[in-house]
Amino acid sequence: MNLNDIKTLINQPNMLLADFHAIIMIEEAPEALLDFYEKNADKINGKVVVVRSKADDALAANARNSEPKVLFVFSSDCWVSRYFSGVIQKVIFSAALLKRVRKLSVKTKCASRVLQLMDSSEDGADRYFEFVNRTSVEFAVPVKQMEDDLKPYL
Repeated sequence: MNLNDIKTLINQPNMLLADFHAIIMIEEAPEALLDFYEKNADKINGKVVVVRSKADDALAANARNSEPKVLFVFSSDCWVSRYFSGVIQKVIFSAALLKRVRKLSVKTKCASRVLQLMDSSEDGADRYFEFVNRTSVEFAVPVKQMEDDLKPYL
């Protein structure tokens, strides 16, 4: 993802939220997009509600009923009920942008896997390279790319 992608992910919802009372949603968001909006919620001109599963429906329904401006971000693993889809404007991103975001999801899953392996072992920090190599093979992602993805976490 580049700087223009980030601007688009922030500005496009904000333009739709410019109305006095606006409720908008992003459907079938990959994990990296869910994470992006959680981390950048303060840049959105409304309440950001990330819906990863049915367990988040109550929070989402509360926001829909009580907040004047809401951006719902529904996971690709979560079915959107009529309660939300019937009254909400959809945010549509280009296929190319979504493709770049989906590539980040793979990286994020790989990095998460390495961190999970490290946490599950008493000598996890000492076995870092072993876990990176193993996960690289599992996900077919180059070791260099995985190390770059893991830098913020180590």
